[in-house]
Amino acid sequence: SLRAFDKLQWRNLVSWNAYINACVHNYNPYTHNHKNAHNSMQLLLQQMKNEGFMPDEVSFLGVLALCRTLAEVKQIHVSILSLGYVTSHLALGAALVKAYSECQSAHDAWVIFDQELECKNIVSWNTILGASIQNGEYDKSLQLFKQLHLECHIPDKVTYTTILSGCADRADQVALAEGVRLHTCLAADGIESHAMNSLINMYAKCGDLKLAWVQFNSNISEQNVVFWNSMICGFLEFGTFSGPFQLSQQMVCQGTLPSPVTYATLFATCANTLALEEGMRLHSGISGGSLEANTVVGNAIIHMYGKCGGLRQATLAFEKIKNRSLITWNALIGAFYQHGHIEDVISILNHMQMEGVDPDGVTFFNVLSACSHCGLLDEGFQYFFMCYSYNVMP
Repeated sequence: SLRAFDKLQWRNLVSWNAYINACVHNYNPYTHNHKNAHNSMQLLLQQMKNEGFMPDEVSFLGVLALCRTLAEVKQIHVSILSLGYVTSHLALGAALVKAYSECQSAHDAWVIFDQELECKNIVSWNTILGASIQNGEYDKSLQLFKQLHLECHIPDKVTYTTILSGCADRADQVALAEGVRLHTCLAADGIESHAMNSLINMYAKCGDLKLAWVQFNSNISEQNVVFWNSMICGFLEFGTFSGPFQLSQQMVCQGTLPSPVTYATLFATCANTLALEEGMRLHSGISGGSLEANTVVGNAIIHMYGKCGGLRQATLAFEKIKNRSLITWNALIGAFYQHGHIEDVISILNHMQMEGVDPDGVTFFNVLSACSHCGLLDEGFQYFFMCYSYNVMP
């Protein structure tokens, strides 16, 4: 579709919006470079205006989906306000709330919701709930949930799954008590079955494996790999070392194939217990296949070998990953940092930058910590000031 657009002799607003939508669908988070993407987005909007077409609500929905920095979102927000779209377009307002939230600007997300949206529907409420939870504002999300009821909006399955995810993230006895209350509301509203995995995940993350298991077994006919993964993750956090492996074997025996998340959880189990032999056995079972090249699984393999001191194996696992994400690079840097290999840490950072991947706070934390542990004061200052060029703090 991108090539077809370039060949169009006559373009209109519909074709421009189709092009922007194609850019969104072709966005690759593994090879994404923020600076290049920002320049491309600005050039695209400018070219659109040069051809006499002003972006509409649909255009801005697509462009917001391409924003990855707070500066980009604010720039698009100014353009939206100048055309008077936010207060009259619910979907656009929700997209702005989401965009600000994803850039960790909870305050801006709340201002949009509270002051700029004249009318709110359940989608708007679900978006601000998700924004609050994403930014770790658990208590505020509960207040919003209560306010939603007071303003006579009926929560849907997205509302419940969102607030339950907040309980799972908090993962303490207060969150468990709130989760139980939400479970009662779900049952009363007759939509318990639509949030079953969220309930299993919440109970498991909050440490009540018994209640998680009860929910899991109450829907045997609907059990899928997502349900199984929630239970396996719960046993990783609160069970024994053998628990996740026993559950994964039971899952296979009942006809459900493990997913990348399943394998990532099992490798995490090995990493947490420094069970290198078990991790190597698990790795050999998927060696040479598509799972080994999967980003999620590969990241977990690197982390496992890094924790267990297998730096050569971690490097080989890194090389086999097809689409390397920022997390992939950080996992490899972290592996070498843990074992004091400062030269390798710096080499990987340089390679990462040459590949067009921007380091983040985690990257610089590992690099600066490695410099500190090795007494490299000058190099440490060099990388500390480099943080500012990427607008991040370690």
